[in-house]
Amino acid sequence: MADDTSTGAADDAVDNTPVVPAVTDQEKDVGNMARTEFEKRQWDGCLKFLDRLVSVRPTDPKVIHNKCVTEYYQSGLRSTDEFLINLAKVCELAQVNMADIDSLDDVDHCIVYYNQAVVNYHTRNFGKALTITEKLYTFLEPLDESLSKRVMCLLAELYLRTLQPEKAIAIINGLEKVIFAKKEGSEDANTDNSISEKQSELWKLKLSQYKVQSLLMSRSMKYCKRELKSVPSSTNDQCSIYVRANYEYLRGNFQKAMRILNTLPPPSNPKKLTDVSSVLYYNNLACIHMMLQKHSLGSFYFKKAITENEHLGKELKLDSLGHGISGKPLFVLPMSRHFELLYNTGIQLLHCGNSLSAFDCLVEAVKVYSSNPRLWLRLAECCIMHHKKNNDNDRTLEKRLRVIHDIIGSGLNRKIILGNGKGEIRPCAESAAMPAATLEFAALCLTNALQLLDNAESLATQKLKEELGENANSNISEKILVPAPPSLPMKAYEVSQLRCSILANSAYVSLLLDDYTMALQFSESLLAQDHLSAAHKYLAHMYMAEAQVYLDRVADAIRNLNVDGITDISVSSPDVKTDKIKSRWKEQSIMLGSLAHSFLQTINANLTSWIPGDVPQAMAFMQYNLAVCYATRGEFQRSGDTLNMCLQNIGTPLPVHFYFLRLYLDLVVGNRMIAQGIIKEHFGHVTPNRV
Repeated sequence: MADDTSTGAADDAVDNTPVVPAVTDQEKDVGNMARTEFEKRQWDGCLKFLDRLVSVRPTDPKVIHNKCVTEYYQSGLRSTDEFLINLAKVCELAQVNMADIDSLDDVDHCIVYYNQAVVNYHTRNFGKALTITEKLYTFLEPLDESLSKRVMCLLAELYLRTLQPEKAIAIINGLEKVIFAKKEGSEDANTDNSISEKQSELWKLKLSQYKVQSLLMSRSMKYCKRELKSVPSSTNDQCSIYVRANYEYLRGNFQKAMRILNTLPPPSNPKKLTDVSSVLYYNNLACIHMMLQKHSLGSFYFKKAITENEHLGKELKLDSLGHGISGKPLFVLPMSRHFELLYNTGIQLLHCGNSLSAFDCLVEAVKVYSSNPRLWLRLAECCIMHHKKNNDNDRTLEKRLRVIHDIIGSGLNRKIILGNGKGEIRPCAESAAMPAATLEFAALCLTNALQLLDNAESLATQKLKEELGENANSNISEKILVPAPPSLPMKAYEVSQLRCSILANSAYVSLLLDDYTMALQFSESLLAQDHLSAAHKYLAHMYMAEAQVYLDRVADAIRNLNVDGITDISVSSPDVKTDKIKSRWKEQSIMLGSLAHSFLQTINANLTSWIPGDVPQAMAFMQYNLAVCYATRGEFQRSGDTLNMCLQNIGTPLPVHFYFLRLYLDLVVGNRMIAQGIIKEHFGHVTPNRV
């Protein structure tokens, strides 16, 4: 509550400002009694005293404000709409323009702005809440000590919510100095020592939790480990348990993270509206099981988390009785984690190979997190997977049977018609702008991802330069954090890896859509990246060569297919340190209890194996492409020799492309007997004519 007493009107007050009479001693006593009742949470008693003050001070904005706050508490923080209306009346009475934050110049008005920021925070209007709170922070010194602590706590929460960990750490350090400097400087008697010690421990725990969240978000795992030591491991505080579990999860210690989660105490009241522990618990278990590649269990727990979240939403809807945000307690308004759960479920389904279901989940999530370039990449991957799940599809019997298109005639006149070797073309009936699991929509998603990433990186770099000022140096790119809500901000090496993935996928999709010029441009851009993994380099050369063949630049394609240059196909960037790889940042959400922050990060390279799986197999695939290039320009003997070299490392059964090329080469040079032998050996249901 604001102080119930009020000074007289200033001498230079504006004429239309209501005149506030001087405070009498009797009014001060009534105000103090109202404060006492408020601190005891005796709302009825507090309102009685405030009504007495309102009757004698009807134009005092402080008194009217305090009555509004007390009535709001009396409603159980449910009458939010009414409270906002009353708050607007207080602003009008105090000549406060809430729409113009820069107009705040009176310390007495800070409490009104603070309450508005709190409501904005709980209604998830974080941008507006942050603007107000940052302005309040400039008035920190003249503010009441209790209010200044609340402002700093709210500002730290908002920086964490808006994924700005560096700023959050600065605020937390400042709050720590304010709290404990006061305590150390106190020379009072021991009358309240027990209370102050208890409050001190609570503040230490809260600040440690804030610090750990900020350090995890900024990837400072070393300092995070040090800070975790100050959090008592024996505490039953849910937030502390979630913080510890999240730390182990991000380090890749999934079994340990699960053990920590299982130490959570059972909810004291499972039917209570504010109890979202089951949603958090099931979500976190699902994340862990996914990283352990137990996808069935992961899907099971994600489904349970969504069910619990929907159940909570139904209870809140019934409780609100259709009165907008009123009817629901303020502190439960931001509880639904629907879209974050959809995001997580989509990633889980994508790794399971269920591309269409994953697409449906991620399309819903992108409505809220449209600024996340990684999410657009995942949508494109769903479309690509729907088109072709993996390279092993080319080894299936169904694909191999397409080598023989048809058989005409019988006996000596029997003829075999070979297939043309072209893949299926799925016509796109709808516009590429319509969300559908098509290659056209994948191309649109990849375009969005690349533009969003470039824009976000340039904005983050510019913002960091402004913050550092003269201290900015050439290594500033290594310090940037690019937002990717609801994920953790991406560090520089993650941005680089994401850009490489987007370019590689763009080149692949362009080839499938017969846009060979764009495929060539994307491949060249991929090779020009500074932090290029061996796998991306390999793919860039392969895609570039294929595009050049279609553009009738076979000689350039052959130069790109340098088999001897393949020494590694790992997916990790060579510039990423081992400890960063070992920490295995994830793209799944662990939500931290009442603070409810999503810790989502980049995909773990080891979650999904890819083909080629080793260097010899990668060389074999490149040799096959080289054989195609030789055949294209008429060097059939050389093409056949190159094809024979790669057969032993390509694995069995052979992909369908090898049969097409082998049969083509044998027939074009007149080796009919060899071609018949291949058909008889690999396609036994067909009996070729005997010579």
